[in-house]
Amino acid sequence: MEVSRSSAPKAEEWDLYRKKIQTIYRKEGLKELRLAMTRDQGFTASDRMYKTRIRNWKIGKNIKAEEMRAIIRKQAQRAITGKPSAFRLRDVEVPEHKIDRFRKTARLLSLEQAIRVGAATPPGL
Repeated sequence: MEVSRSSAPKAEEWDLYRKKIQTIYRKEGLKELRLAMTRDQGFTASDRMYKTRIRNWKIGKNIKAEEMRAIIRKQAQRAITGKPSAFRLRDVEVPEHKIDRFRKTARLLSLEQAIRVGAATPPGL
């Protein structure tokens, strides 16, 4: 279902539903987000409109490789000093199993290898 420009939600409407959109998108994905917002709020927007807002608000669900390398580098630096680590990226906790999986696929198994990764710390970490 396409939404015409004249019936497209205004910026104020997007701002009103921003938190709800973020929550549903992160948990359920785009398809369920559209259905839920139309069904529960009467808020109708196209996939493209949602994708544009999600990109502008920087609420993507995926962790980029450079962000993960920075997390692994920081985790290794803290491990050397004996400090435990928990990470949040874009206001969402990064699960330990995702960090471990990336470390294995990137073959960054030792602390020394992880520290040598020259990834800059991304904003929001």
